[in-house]
Amino acid sequence: MRNLFIALSIVTAVVCGVVFKAYAAGDVSISLGDEVLKWKDVWLSTSEVDALNGTAVELIPAPGSGKYLDLVKMTCTNDFTGSHFEAGSGTLDIRYTNSSGSLAAQFPNVFVEATSDNNFTAYGRDVMAADNAALVAHLSSDATATSGCTGIIKCRVYYRILQVSDI
Repeated sequence: MRNLFIALSIVTAVVCGVVFKAYAAGDVSISLGDEVLKWKDVWLSTSEVDALNGTAVELIPAPGSGKYLDLVKMTCTNDFTGSHFEAGSGTLDIRYTNSSGSLAAQFPNVFVEATSDNNFTAYGRDVMAADNAALVAHLSSDATATSGCTGIIKCRVYYRILQVSDI
């Protein structure tokens, strides 16, 4: 039975020279030669979205000294549940390090305040990421959930970890 568990926990496939690995928990990655494209699913709860203006939420942890995160793209679903978030004119910003770090990607106000299920994909900007900096979500103005809001924002973050010495 243990061998069966291991076989189901780690799946590796090679298709046209590309190595795909999927793990039962944690990040998933694709190897393309020396570079690895990773992705991670992150869900932002109602209370996290409500507090995003004052408290940034870490999406991807800092990769370690001498490395930086390269945000490729981020796809999110605002899972509407009958009442929407109110963000004023705010946008959902993806930043390096903290709420005042370099802007890596941005989701428009209309996505944050959606009154039905809404999907949006933001692509990483050409910005110099700091050495050993996390990727965080931050709302550019105060957001509140209207009465009865229990919505969540479900995200898939596609990124690479690169060596600072390679740039």
